[in-house]
Amino acid sequence: MNKAIDAAEVVANEKCDLFSRIEAQIIVSKMLSNDNIEISFEKNPIINKPEAVLAKVLDHFISIRAQVKTNPISGEVINDQPIIVSAWKSDSFNLKESCETPSDQEVVSKAFSSVDESVDCFLVNLESALNIANN
Repeated sequence: MNKAIDAAEVVANEKCDLFSRIEAQIIVSKMLSNDNIEISFEKNPIINKPEAVLAKVLDHFISIRAQVKTNPISGEVINDQPIIVSAWKSDSFNLKESCETPSDQEVVSKAFSSVDESVDCFLVNLESALNIANN
């Protein structure tokens, strides 16, 4: 088997295995039963398993995404905070060209090493968006 394909599969499995722990905590949250929340899972194209979730409440978006932690060839840790929680409002930035990156004021992201802490952050941001939507 091709080494590049093996490495990509190793990375995909690592990300999706980590995300499965995140997903297990998110799906038991009673907050997700709220009709104002739209949830979509992003699947890894190599192994067709979820590696991220995007929640939408009106024009607020909150995502939690698993990233690679170790080098797939050497096994060395290259990212000790492989979970990213991001929150933004759809009309909070106006990109002039598709290659621009929104500023830190427009998209707030935080990296985590802990599944529990990242899920807590995701749910706090989701609750905040719901509170804004209900007012």
